[in-house]
Amino acid sequence: QTWTSAPWTQPIPTKNFTIRKSVEGTLQSSTSDLLLYKIDYTYANGTGFRIVEDIPSNFTIVRYGPVSIPGGSVSAGASSITWNFPDMTGKAGTKEGTVWVLVQWNGTGSGPFTNTATGSWAGSNSQTSSITTSV
Repeated sequence: QTWTSAPWTQPIPTKNFTIRKSVEGTLQSSTSDLLLYKIDYTYANGTGFRIVEDIPSNFTIVRYGPVSIPGGSVSAGASSITWNFPDMTGKAGTKEGTVWVLVQWNGTGSGPFTNTATGSWAGSNSQTSSITTSV
């Protein structure tokens, strides 16, 4: 017995993206306190998708990841990190994953500290996701 399915083409999703920020760690008034900010993302059918993570001046970046993206790029300054993702224009499916930043509290202020990540298509149509922490 044999069966042959009709041909079909995987649909191309509409251009869209989402970001969602979370944090792990505790600030208990010690300058060795660490926080791990994570940003989960999905994106489909677009070019120029990026996530920019701006770190409040009360924190120092210890590590971040990924440090490179095949087909994209990562750049880091003293207080921000930008992840640029590969082009998905006209491609089936979605890309998804997590970017992260480990920060250390520098002992200034007691909060609340608001950390905001911004996702956008080539600098436009932005969405933000924020987390607020206190000592």
